Amino acid sequence: MNSPMDANGPACEFDQNLNMLRNIPLFAELGIEPLKALTYVCKNMRYRQGDILFEQGMQDTQAYCLVSGNLEVRHFDGERQATLHQLEPGAFIGALSLITRTKRLFTLQAAGPATCMILPQRHFQSVVVKNPDVAGAFFKALYQAMYRWEEQFISRPAWRTLQETDGYLGVTLL
Repeated sequence: MNSPMDANGPACEFDQNLNMLRNIPLFAELGIEPLKALTYVCKNMRYRQGDILFEQGMQDTQAYCLVSGNLEVRHFDGERQATLHQLEPGAFIGALSLITRTKRLFTLQAAGPATCMILPQRHFQSVVVKNPDVAGAFFKALYQAMYRWEEQFISRPAWRTLQETDGYLGVTLL
């Protein structure tokens, strides 16, 4: 029997997207059937250098998984635009947009040719309705991701200054 994989990777976009979703911690605990359902509703979009996937301040209802290329996370503070981070293949952005319409605090821009797998909120929520266990697994993984992020954040020296001046309590206390 021939394998759907060849020397260059997955034989089709569906297999590639399924493998990408399996490797995203937020979806890693889902069963194969919900993963296949999510993969089926994803679409791959190609971007050219400079294309903007979403802009700071816009409302968005989809999540993005970077399949190939690089994306820049940019922020405008009223005076200047700064690139804060460069994302590489496998990066997943927008989990909260799968739950509710989200106002973007950053701009996401293609640093060169890039392909993203897009998961729209309405499709994610339709899979959750048909597979109620998906919601529990997703929210547990989302909390764990937020906890890890905050744990890393408070270990930084700048944390003490922020804590003393702004009364920051932390996202895990929400």
